[in-house]
Amino acid sequence: MEGLEPSRPGQTKALTEASKRWMQKAIAAWHEDDWEAVCLMAPQSIELLSKAVLWEVNPALLAPMGAQDGEASLLKLVRGDPLSSSGMKTIGLGAALKRLATLDDSFPIPKARYARIADVRNGLVHIAQGATEPRAILVDCLRVADYLIPKLSTDRSDFYGSGFNTAEALLIQHQESVEATVKLKRAKSSKELADLRSNLDSSEFEEVVAMRESEKFSVAQDHFTSADATSVDQDCPECGFTGRLIGTPQVEGAVDWDVEKLGDGSWIPVPMGYWEIYFDPSAFACPVCRLKLLGRDELAAAHLPSSTLEVDRPDLDDPDFSLDELIEAESHYDVHGV
Repeated sequence: MEGLEPSRPGQTKALTEASKRWMQKAIAAWHEDDWEAVCLMAPQSIELLSKAVLWEVNPALLAPMGAQDGEASLLKLVRGDPLSSSGMKTIGLGAALKRLATLDDSFPIPKARYARIADVRNGLVHIAQGATEPRAILVDCLRVADYLIPKLSTDRSDFYGSGFNTAEALLIQHQESVEATVKLKRAKSSKELADLRSNLDSSEFEEVVAMRESEKFSVAQDHFTSADATSVDQDCPECGFTGRLIGTPQVEGAVDWDVEKLGDGSWIPVPMGYWEIYFDPSAFACPVCRLKLLGRDELAAAHLPSSTLEVDRPDLDDPDFSLDELIEAESHYDVHGV
């Protein structure tokens, strides 16, 4: 239909170019030890880059839900009006990151960290003195940028410009730090198990292992970060015994189709609704060797599931968790829109 084709290339380029400028300024501020500027400029870059990707997927993804004049903005976005048009309102950084994470399970950082990026930029979180927190904010922004850049067919070296080597070094240091942390944790757990074996005969060792594995639910609960968290069985990467992968479950309604034969011999399709169950991992705890891994980065370094995976109902066997309650809550949301 005439007037409904968005002018995507021009808008995408404008957002990407603006994002590039802010990121290069953020890296320059890093070299100048200007921590406040880092925590303002890097998130600003990510907001613009996130909006560029959402615009490419579908401009309507930039519409603010429930906001005053939100519907008017939605219609403008669907029509392809530029973001600078009069009366246009779009989502902020936090909502943009949330929508990207919802659209793609491989989003590189968990909810708590991308929410922190937005909170720091919006002044809701105090920036501690020194480089530790700004480094974490900048590294998270760089990781999100590296995730978004390929979706825009943008050259990575051009995006970072003179800050390319700095961005690369910070990302490499982060990865090496995570891997070193996991190696140390695994070494400690290995020693824990070796000491246990050396002090017990085989039957005693098996008894202790069985006793510890029976405590897996309580061990996992020590690492729950929200009221919705639960855990599923996961072989420990260090000792091989059963530990628990900790995370947040989600359900999505789906429909399959069967056929039913009528009295006249004809067949009709019959919809069959069911729930798909997903699990977003955030930590791991082994009750036997005491290995504890926190965050997606450490899970990935230990070669454990680190992105959303599909699970079956029996997998969610935590006695304190009710899948039926989660489904009921989701059903209420779907039906009533609350």
